[in-house]
Amino acid sequence: MLQLIASKDTLAIKAGDLYPKDNLKVVQIRGFSDAESFHTYLQTILQMLNEASKQADFRFRYMARDLPLFYFLGAPEVLKFKFHLWAPGSKLNHEILPASTLSLAHDLYQCYLSINTEEIWYQQAFAHQYDQLQHLQALGELHAHQVETLTACFQQLEEQLQVAQKRGMKAKGGELLAAFCPMALYNNAALLHCKGQEQLMGSTMNTQYYYSFSPSLIEPFNRLWTQHLNYCHEAPKAMHYRDMRYQEEQQLRQDQKR
Repeated sequence: MLQLIASKDTLAIKAGDLYPKDNLKVVQIRGFSDAESFHTYLQTILQMLNEASKQADFRFRYMARDLPLFYFLGAPEVLKFKFHLWAPGSKLNHEILPASTLSLAHDLYQCYLSINTEEIWYQQAFAHQYDQLQHLQALGELHAHQVETLTACFQQLEEQLQVAQKRGMKAKGGELLAAFCPMALYNNAALLHCKGQEQLMGSTMNTQYYYSFSPSLIEPFNRLWTQHLNYCHEAPKAMHYRDMRYQEEQQLRQDQKR
């Protein structure tokens, strides 16, 4: 079991200061509970990706049990719906998120579409979204017209993914290497490589998210990446090749430290 430890010495993520000066084995846990803190959360990610993607050694790997966050940003109605679920006590209406946050979400989605990513998806990720809508309608928390609207939005996002996966390129020119796994992955997590350093980012329950630079957490992520990639049907050959190269690079670094 992974135990996440919050500490006053945990690392703040700032644009211009992405990485720590030493290798602290800590995890920073943050969260959001309202529109303001959610806006700050999105702003932090956008600043981080804008800076990191300019580096020559930029690499971004994403394992998704649920839809990656970026896809919720791709449709305002979906984002409002998801934020309603993430923020207890919020009311699902047109004013649930301010225009400035919706604009920021759009900018972050466009950024995602422009960067190169490698992604492993749980193949039932979209099916679970449709099941959730039906479940909430049965509970009386969503009306039929809301389910119809949201279903259409998710279908459009799913079609966009399928097109990008076949082309190997997203709508704004970012390379997409995507594979779909029959196994359910653990909560969404991403590994960002930049400036010779690696940073693990992920989500826990109750809108909590974490950052860590600790090899003791990054190494298990990489092992799981390889295991799940091997389970994927028709994964792009480039993903296997890059994973082998990555493992060779990691082994070389370890040998140099001895």
